[in-house]
Amino acid sequence: MSALTHTDRIVFDHRTIQACKFDEAASRVLPLLETRVLPVAMLGDTVILSLGRAMPVELPLLRRLGFGPDDSDLLFVAEDLNGAALLPIDPHATIYPFTATSPLSHALHRAARCRFHGCRQRVAIKANLKSTLQRWYDECIPVPEGSAVSDGEQTKFMIADLLTRHTSVVFKPDFSASGIGHRTFWRGEPLDETSLEQTLMLPGIVQARVEKDMDVSVQFRVDPVTADADGPHEGPSIHILEITGQYVSEHGEYQGGFFPVSGLSSALTDHIKMAVWKAVSRLVHAEGYWGPGSVDVLVNTRTNRFWLVDVNARVSAMWYPLQMIHRRLGRVLPFSMRSFQIPVGLPIGVLEEVFHDYFFSFDKNEGFVPFAFLPEVGFCYGVVFAEDPDRCLALDKSIVQAEQLLRIAS
Repeated sequence: MSALTHTDRIVFDHRTIQACKFDEAASRVLPLLETRVLPVAMLGDTVILSLGRAMPVELPLLRRLGFGPDDSDLLFVAEDLNGAALLPIDPHATIYPFTATSPLSHALHRAARCRFHGCRQRVAIKANLKSTLQRWYDECIPVPEGSAVSDGEQTKFMIADLLTRHTSVVFKPDFSASGIGHRTFWRGEPLDETSLEQTLMLPGIVQARVEKDMDVSVQFRVDPVTADADGPHEGPSIHILEITGQYVSEHGEYQGGFFPVSGLSSALTDHIKMAVWKAVSRLVHAEGYWGPGSVDVLVNTRTNRFWLVDVNARVSAMWYPLQMIHRRLGRVLPFSMRSFQIPVGLPIGVLEEVFHDYFFSFDKNEGFVPFAFLPEVGFCYGVVFAEDPDRCLALDKSIVQAEQLLRIAS
């Protein structure tokens, strides 16, 4: 993990609207998650927010805990960038987007006429397809048995075929994140292609469900092609970074993650990282991608088998706790991050009262940091840091219990 210190000015644009497809439930929350980057930002960093949204009420709390930018570092912009010529962005600054697939981030880049930390939009879109790994399947890049699908008829055929060899299969939309649009089909379940066409977010992939006991995410970073002092160009540099654990519901919904991961042998860890490196290398050389990302991996520690299931060629959820602490300490701490529900309309003062004894302290390098506080939809993220993994787990249990008190206190 590298801190974002190689540029004079950083502009974070983590607007998620138009970045991927949402179902009805997710469309209420995910477009508001542009504030996730607030605790990563530092004084002097610019954070882009959507014009018309309220000032983030959690920012004063974050500042007291030692995280986040100043109020004056927030820049609210309209989607159409009306009056773009007046944008107060330093032309020597660099825009760091949530994803290079975002048309809003590319439009901001063109309007501000500054640098952009990301590849071309069409490259990012292709790299982010759920079917990318499925197309590359070989013995070096193990993926679950499956196929890309584009319509109801093809989807019905592939589900029926896979269910002759597996008890259940999973459909994933090509353009989705956080488990949105995933659906599981079981052997014996009736299939109707018209219904599939209407209810699934096609196109996508159909994959056999594998026996696993661990969900992990391997972080990576691809630095772009650069020119050295003598003129010749150096190729893209691939960095395989931390392996983080994932909290995933039985329905495949992403609920958070943690670091470090225990239970992986050193040999299995090496094999996973090598397979991820090969997948990312193909992503770079075949598609031209560069920037941040992660690869989701399913692991069966009893059989020492693993499967690569998704490439996230963008900032993924684990990037936030990793960066927010690394930028301040120069290293990564053990952490546990979760999303949790809060009562709709909950005042920030109630959250501060309930978690007062658990908040992060740089004196101990441990404690709780709430962020992406969204009382209008009853949602919040929270991360616990500690120097020791066992201490981190103990604090995490206390936080989970304290979260239940929010409903009582409100």
